[in-house]
Amino acid sequence: MEYLTGMTEAAAKEFMADMGEKPYRGGQAVAAVWKNFVQSIEDITTFPVALRTSLKDKVGISPFTVSTERHSKDGTVKLLLSCPDKARIETVYIPAKDERRTVCVSSQTGCPFRCLFCATGKIGKGRNLTTAEMAGQVWEMRRRIGPVTNVVFMGMGEPLLNVDNVVEAFRVLNDPACAGIGRRRITISTIGFPTGLEKLKQTGEAVRIAVSMHSAIAETRKVLVPEVKASPAEIVEAAFDYAAQSKQRLSFECVLIAGLNDDARHAKALAKLLRGRETRVNLIPYNPVEGLDYERPEREQVERFRRELEANGVAVTVRVEFGTDIEAACGQLRAKEMPGR
Repeated sequence: MEYLTGMTEAAAKEFMADMGEKPYRGGQAVAAVWKNFVQSIEDITTFPVALRTSLKDKVGISPFTVSTERHSKDGTVKLLLSCPDKARIETVYIPAKDERRTVCVSSQTGCPFRCLFCATGKIGKGRNLTTAEMAGQVWEMRRRIGPVTNVVFMGMGEPLLNVDNVVEAFRVLNDPACAGIGRRRITISTIGFPTGLEKLKQTGEAVRIAVSMHSAIAETRKVLVPEVKASPAEIVEAAFDYAAQSKQRLSFECVLIAGLNDDARHAKALAKLLRGRETRVNLIPYNPVEGLDYERPEREQVERFRRELEANGVAVTVRVEFGTDIEAACGQLRAKEMPGR
């Protein structure tokens, strides 16, 4: 079945035309979904009854059933969503002290890269999510929680293993008739591998990317991200090559784990790779994952890492922690049934 949360206005108009209807019905459908948050075809009152009846078995609104809704003490919200094939994913709504309201979108039902510190990696390989299953995560949050200003493809899975659907979801979310989120407010996070970056480049779409670097030392990165063969230097060059074409901001992320990649040697190596380049590094102190024995660095250790980068002219942000009490922080998503609100 097709789902309207996966269609731009142009795609919805084409769908209606293919059904033998006037294309403007597609515009009416998109408005009903993204402006009025209807939950079934029968609720689209701008459609005549006969049209609603003929469409209800051919197209739906959202592909999801919401299994669990969990609320953190800091305002973060996590949804456990069941897909049509019974696969389950998680998506997270993150408020901020400013006006930002961010949804963290999953792109796969698992992840084959098996990063050492990540709960999703423990699931292993899953399938790619459809466009409707990705844009639908934002729609589900908007209708339940309220306005969304930013989207990050940083949830379960590796977005660049699902480039075509991710880019189409980006277009749906950017479409003024749909979510209407500016392209500069949508970021795709990737573990970083040249073939994925090249495929994104070939789409011709200008998307902001954040590369999950974790270590600029090849031996350490191989431990942290065992399934990626490219060296840190190769990944950095491929990322800047894409950024040069897209003319969009490029950033790098490092999850810092005590005693593993949080010392001066790792900071100096990262600074050497990025010195003199226009970018920013987001430092993410490790968030605990059940079954893993790693520890978060002390605050002063994170500060020393930050100061080393800044001393070399690299802009740095230390990520503020959100949602750890409901296992909604970076690296904690695993699509596990847990008590709701």
